[in-house]
Amino acid sequence: VGKTYTNNFEKHEYMLQNGKKALIHYLGNEKSYVDRCHGNSTKSKSFFYRSSHYVFDQVLAQGKNKPMDAYRSLLSNDPGGHISTSIIPRNPKQVANIMTRNAEKNNFHNKDEVWNSHLVAYSIHPFVRKIESYPDICIVMCCEKIVAQMEEMKLFISDREYDGSHYFDNTKSLVCWNHLLQNVKEWMQKNGKFSSSEYDEAVKAMKYILRSNSVFEYESRLKSLTKGNINPWNDQKFKKNYIQYMHSDVISRAAAFVLAEEGIKYPNFGVTNNASESLNKVIKDLIDNKITKMDSCILAMNYLSAYFHREVEKGYYNVGLYQLSDEFAFMLRSRDELSANQIILPDDIVKHIKETEIHYKDHNSISSPYASIEMLVEKPVKSDLPKLVYSISSKFQYKAE
Repeated sequence: VGKTYTNNFEKHEYMLQNGKKALIHYLGNEKSYVDRCHGNSTKSKSFFYRSSHYVFDQVLAQGKNKPMDAYRSLLSNDPGGHISTSIIPRNPKQVANIMTRNAEKNNFHNKDEVWNSHLVAYSIHPFVRKIESYPDICIVMCCEKIVAQMEEMKLFISDREYDGSHYFDNTKSLVCWNHLLQNVKEWMQKNGKFSSSEYDEAVKAMKYILRSNSVFEYESRLKSLTKGNINPWNDQKFKKNYIQYMHSDVISRAAAFVLAEEGIKYPNFGVTNNASESLNKVIKDLIDNKITKMDSCILAMNYLSAYFHREVEKGYYNVGLYQLSDEFAFMLRSRDELSANQIILPDDIVKHIKETEIHYKDHNSISSPYASIEMLVEKPVKSDLPKLVYSISSKFQYKAE
């Protein structure tokens, strides 16, 4: 009977010949039964009671009610006694989990969304390099103008948990300083009450360590901090956490002496993944505005890529966010050569998508063994765009010919 703490129980299984149904019968001494927490639980000490399928059906019958509202509604049917532990949800979290799993199971893209995504991909080619709709959604996007540059050695900047160098041979993985500073703050929030001034001092101390110009200087500064009076650096728990989780990343992927070796012009200013933060914000805005259709997301990524490529391009003219360092002054271009190009700021991308309506001119319908599909066909924006190829046998693929 699985993991048990007594030999006073037996389990008997009876199967029908067709193998579709079974009867499981437990025999034993009721007085030997002991309530226990879930076997996979590491923190919770509350007793675990398995819910019947009736609970799942009742939760899904609540429709679009919020988890807390659904939980309160189901509590009104509580019969009391032992049976209530199996036919009433354990807590609002269980209700939310049931709803989430059901939504994920039924989360498929309708036919209009799929075809619109193909048409958007066709219109903004070559930004969309590949799009497939069956058996799984697969979309590969990249800015055409930076493909050649990606073949050169690049610095991959991320948080500590992700190391992109495992997947790209021509990259060196570095850690974003902002994430390291945030790690210090998060530890302080979870392990005591600190004043705002103590937070500021702790962050300054972290920057002091990161700005070390050698391994020797780093170790010396770390030692002085752990023996000083700056919270939480003088806390043994924090010191243990830092050595265990952050130390190796700092000396191999973040400290100023590491950045200097990788050619960072001003290593004491650190590195950050601001471009990724802009991407995260755009995705958050899309979700907050309930814009989750594939075609809208593709357009958002296109606008974002165009914005950052434009800023990098302007750096060759010493205007905008980036400028050429002294050793690359020979690459400076005349501002007269800077072409006009309309871009959308990251903060305005979602607003622009909401206000933009895509109108398709011609309307054709086709059918396939997989489904009856209506396809909206738009005339190409440019005459030299590649042909749009669809395989109707339950697989739709866009590719250049």
